[in-house]
Amino acid sequence: MNDRIIRDLDPTQYLNDKLNLYIEAFISYYGEEYREFIENKLNNIFIIAYQHDIDFTYKLRLLEEQLGQDVVKDKSKEYYESIEYNSTLRVKLLNKYRKEYANRVKYLLPKKYHEIVEQYIKSDNPPFIFGIKNNCFEFEEVLGDIKTTTLYDYFTDEMDEKLNNSEVSDVEKQTIIKKRMKYFKTIGIDMGDDYSNYTKLEEYPSPEMIREIRKIKKQIQDLYNLELNSKIYPNCLFNKKEKEMGLLLDSSEEFSLIRLKEEYNCVHPNIRNNKGKMELIPEMFIYTGIDSLQRDNIIIHELNHIIEMALMDVSGNMVTIRSGWDITQDIIGEKKEHIELEHNARKYERLNEIINELLAIDIHKKFKSMYGSVFSSQNSEYNLSCCYLEQEYIAKDFFETYKKKIIESRLTGNMQVLFDAIGEENFEALNNLVNEEYQATDDFTKTTLHDDIRKRRDSILKKMNLHTMMHTSANNTNQIMQERTINRS
Repeated sequence: MNDRIIRDLDPTQYLNDKLNLYIEAFISYYGEEYREFIENKLNNIFIIAYQHDIDFTYKLRLLEEQLGQDVVKDKSKEYYESIEYNSTLRVKLLNKYRKEYANRVKYLLPKKYHEIVEQYIKSDNPPFIFGIKNNCFEFEEVLGDIKTTTLYDYFTDEMDEKLNNSEVSDVEKQTIIKKRMKYFKTIGIDMGDDYSNYTKLEEYPSPEMIREIRKIKKQIQDLYNLELNSKIYPNCLFNKKEKEMGLLLDSSEEFSLIRLKEEYNCVHPNIRNNKGKMELIPEMFIYTGIDSLQRDNIIIHELNHIIEMALMDVSGNMVTIRSGWDITQDIIGEKKEHIELEHNARKYERLNEIINELLAIDIHKKFKSMYGSVFSSQNSEYNLSCCYLEQEYIAKDFFETYKKKIIESRLTGNMQVLFDAIGEENFEALNNLVNEEYQATDDFTKTTLHDDIRKRRDSILKKMNLHTMMHTSANNTNQIMQERTINRS
């Protein structure tokens, strides 16, 4: 198959085919003495290179224009079939979860509508808009489809706050009020266009009811996304391969995130039992959408996470894994039923990522000098767009000064070699500084903090340098004493 077609339509296969080029760049950077170590790490991974439907369709049409539809279709029939499969799957699951949503919220409706909601639930192919026109009741407009805004959304606490906020425009306030009156008219209560006529009604939605509806809707959305992302192409192939490989840790959350977020790149640790011995098989998720200008650097960033990752212990169902300077834990058999877009940061997570990105930039320069652009769309300089580099100014001098010890500590998992060189208390102080700057709540706070953080950073670096000199002096003294002892002998 044409190399371009593979890259654009089957990025997982393309990345697997080119993986050895990345491996050689890592060996060139870290040193030939790490060849076996790096090859073992990067040849035992599960690559998931994905793209959204809009990316896929755009690339397919572009290939048809440039290479000819017959050429592309002849060599990539399964990709055309996947578009139809995904479209059918979405309709099927939306109908399934619309019914589930209707069933769970029907008790919030007036009893006279329960029968028609039951008919809706039992129908083989429920329409997108459902209702009783004569009674002005439209179920999905009032309670909403699982993917749309509802009239109930205009009764939330947030909307109340807007109505009472003098800074919110009259136009926006009137929109909220009109939507609320539309709700009453939709369920058959028309008391004119004076909002005050509706505020004392017994049918006025209570805050508790609104919270319950939103809670149910969020749960249904999560269930829809989890099932869609496990069955949609190409995720269904990834899930099948996970089972074939015998991977033990659940990665459904990652599959959901890659479909929910526009661009999501990460490494998910996983393990399998290989003839009685547990072994680490990391999963690497790489977004390969339309804008792939920086793709090589992103791939290198994630691969470097894998190089710095190690399985520390499996005790019962608890799995302990080292990732750079951090320790993570997961549970075999634990199913992630809800999607978490945010998580509690690990102790060294921000500093870990900053250092990893600085290493990735170095390695990418080596990679580019050897192979040019492999996965990136063009041969261009990396534009330092990674979000972690917003805090680069805190850690860059530390990275450049102690790069050798940093690399050693991360590849071996022995932080003591770094602590001996710079002082554990100094390392912790720098990490705390990174976390403090990151936790600043707004740009103004961060701006006012910058000067103070730079001063404190410089103070920490001086203490690191002093510790290094004292440590070096002590080592030299010990070496001299040892040599004298040997000579006397």
